[in-house]
Amino acid sequence: MAGKKRSGLANDRRAYGCGRCYIPTYDYTFTGNGVLTQAIVDSEIGTAQNIFIVGYTSIGNSAFFGKTQIRSVTIGNSVTGIRGFAFAGCISLTSITIPTSVTTISGQVFSGCISLTSITIPNSVTSIGLRVFSRCISLTSITIPNSVTSIGSDAFINSGLTNVIIANGQLGILSPYTNVSFFGATVTTQLP
Repeated sequence: MAGKKRSGLANDRRAYGCGRCYIPTYDYTFTGNGVLTQAIVDSEIGTAQNIFIVGYTSIGNSAFFGKTQIRSVTIGNSVTGIRGFAFAGCISLTSITIPTSVTTISGQVFSGCISLTSITIPNSVTSIGLRVFSRCISLTSITIPNSVTSIGSDAFINSGLTNVIIANGQLGILSPYTNVSFFGATVTTQLP
């Protein structure tokens, strides 16, 4: 078994004998190495809402795609990359902790995460893929660290983004400035 429950109960509605019972939340830790794939997630996640990822070097394409029950994710220091669509469609995801080991956030990783209100991009990230935060309507502010040298097209299209903290001239962006076209959103920029 690659993961383990951290706390809580077996959250299968069938175990309680009803379809409308209150089901307590529980945390789940995915522990392993290499790429955390969608197959591993599908076989182990159950109804876990708070996810911890330990030991893996990468979160694979679509690993958590459409897992609507997930509310928070904490990624361990071994992970260096988050691949395309990894958390796309996780509509209940409100927070994610990305460690300084991550250097690349690929395309559409958080697309459609409509409850995501904040995210801290660590200073280790150099590349943010296309449409990464598209349709993240609750995300209103973000800080782009100096380490980021490329952002994919429409990274923030149809998001709630209105405020970006970014160094003046980074990625050719003026800061501080208002009504700046910023990878699919119109924002006000501020200095870090």
